[in-house]
Amino acid sequence: IVDSVIADYVGNKICKASPTPFVDSLVSESITASRMYSPGPFTDAATRSLFTGRDCLDDYSFYFKYSASPTNHYKIFKENGYETIGIYYPYYITGPNVTKYIDQIYYASGFVFTSEWFGIFSYYEEKAKSDALTDNDKIFLCARLELMFKVWLKFYDDILNDISCGIMIRECIGEFDVNDAVATLEKEYSDFLSDKVSYLYGFLKQGKSHPLASLDRIDCEAKIDRDYLKENVYRQYKKTFDFFKQENFKANWWKLRPTFKQLIEATKTLFKTNKLDGYICLANYYLCLTSFRRMQKESMSKNWQYEQSSYWHFETAKHALLNRKTERPFYLSVHVEEPHNYIACFTYDSQDPNVIREEMHLLNDYVKELNGGFVGDLSYILSIRYVDYQIEKFCNFLKENNLWENTTILICADHGSSYSFHPLHYNHVNCFDEECYHIPMLIRKPGLKGYSFNSYCNSKDILPTLLDVIGIPQDPNFRGKSLIANYPVKDYVITEYPGGGCPDVNSKELWLSIRDEKYVLAYKIKLEDEFDRVVPDTVFDL
Repeated sequence: IVDSVIADYVGNKICKASPTPFVDSLVSESITASRMYSPGPFTDAATRSLFTGRDCLDDYSFYFKYSASPTNHYKIFKENGYETIGIYYPYYITGPNVTKYIDQIYYASGFVFTSEWFGIFSYYEEKAKSDALTDNDKIFLCARLELMFKVWLKFYDDILNDISCGIMIRECIGEFDVNDAVATLEKEYSDFLSDKVSYLYGFLKQGKSHPLASLDRIDCEAKIDRDYLKENVYRQYKKTFDFFKQENFKANWWKLRPTFKQLIEATKTLFKTNKLDGYICLANYYLCLTSFRRMQKESMSKNWQYEQSSYWHFETAKHALLNRKTERPFYLSVHVEEPHNYIACFTYDSQDPNVIREEMHLLNDYVKELNGGFVGDLSYILSIRYVDYQIEKFCNFLKENNLWENTTILICADHGSSYSFHPLHYNHVNCFDEECYHIPMLIRKPGLKGYSFNSYCNSKDILPTLLDVIGIPQDPNFRGKSLIANYPVKDYVITEYPGGGCPDVNSKELWLSIRDEKYVLAYKIKLEDEFDRVVPDTVFDL
């Protein structure tokens, strides 16, 4: 999975020279889907559907991530005789219902408490302080908190007892006393089990001052040497970055300028509501034109990245395959994030001058080839070019080790992105904008006659299609369908998503959309509402 890739930025639909030349080269023996849509513009929602073949709102949506689903990708491959290997971040709460099907885990970061706090628990902080939690809130929050404890404890147990699990983050652990952290976590878990509701209230009321909030001090950015970045990347390749900045500005200052209509609508909104929300498009315009300066500035600040670069993900994948101790077929899952919000387009956590030099030359040559023939943030485009290059190197490894001709590869995005800033819109992430939902998908199998599936489809259909290509029976719990097995031809697609904020589907409006070539009908509807009595929240003319 490559996080946050807009379908139109794969190939040369938007860019004169494709940022994905290697992926493009696989098309002749691949299934591609030109109208594949994610359920929502958020990783937890998108992967929830992608990894289970089910709808995003099934199984209480992503409140429990995908651990509440009756099936998942690791389970299916494990039960069909595959060795399963996962490279992922531990705060992506998988839970024992998932991890028991993973033969080998490689952690890409530490346990980031803030991801849990702001993703779930912070939404109940004020309700807890005013003693307004409902019985339903208490039941689900206690279950979710217990799941967090189990995942966190397993993470520590794995890095203490299986050296392979922590090879990516060994430098990040540093002097952090994992055994001491385990003792604290076990005590907190014991206190929780003795009186779950009381503990829950204390946890919510204390929030970021709770002992759990400062427990994990594994430095996810320990491999990032900011002095090296400043001197040996930004200063040494100053001409290269200046060239990128100039090309980005020249290509976008006119093409992406806010329209007169947008400015008029923004002014009307200001007079009606006394709010500046309508002028967000101007801020986004500025962010696009200054993206490289912003990337350089943010990379000098703490918490720029939460996990390792694609380079180390694929180096770890190579290690995993070279150190297998079984003749069984393997299933390997990797999730990389360079095109995500904190965009990066080179290996920021390597101090190998040869690695940096190779990447800078690659990117410089690519921007020259573009010659201004693109629209949207160039740093976003280069992040995709960078990941394509890392995928190419990994596939070359497969070829060198005689694995290429019997390996099936799925490459897809979990969701799209607002951060190309094309088109120039008002919101980020939580929106109904086309570019946040339309994603690329490619399944390459040796000897397969390539073809493009051009009917509308959902990412819940990706796992069923992968299994069909490989020859594994369909899971009866799937909601999605294989694209190569009598898939119904549709001229529209329906998406469902819990929307922004707390993912409790019982307490909020759910975001649904119906999309075709011309329109998006967007709905915000509560679970108990009768759909045929609800009017669209917004209609977009595409």
